Amino acid sequence: MTRSLSLLSDTSGVSYAFAVMVIALLFCTSVYILCIPIVNAIISQFNYMIDQDMVSIGTQKAFNFNITMYKAMPIFTVIGFFLIYPIVIALLEKRVIE
Repeated sequence: MTRSLSLLSDTSGVSYAFAVMVIALLFCTSVYILCIPIVNAIISQFNYMIDQDMVSIGTQKAFNFNITMYKAMPIFTVIGFFLIYPIVIALLEKRVIE
C-alpha cells in the first residue's frame, strides 16, 4: 500500500493523469467518428418511417432531441476535459510547492 502511494507522491502521478486525459479524449473522438455511419443509417430509416406516416409528432420531436444530444456529445466531452484539466494542474502546482 505504501509503495503505490509513493508512486503518486511526485509529479509523475500528475503526468499520468494528464496522459490518461489525452488518451480518453482521443478514445471518445474515435468512438464518435465510428458511430457516425450507424447514426446515419438510423436517421435514414427514421426518415423513411416519417415519409410513410408511421411515426407520431411526439416521437419525431423525441428523436430530434436525441440526435441533437448526439451532435453535442463532443462539446460535452471537451467541457468535461476542461473541468478535469484545472484539477490536474492544481495537483501539479501542489506537488511543485511541496
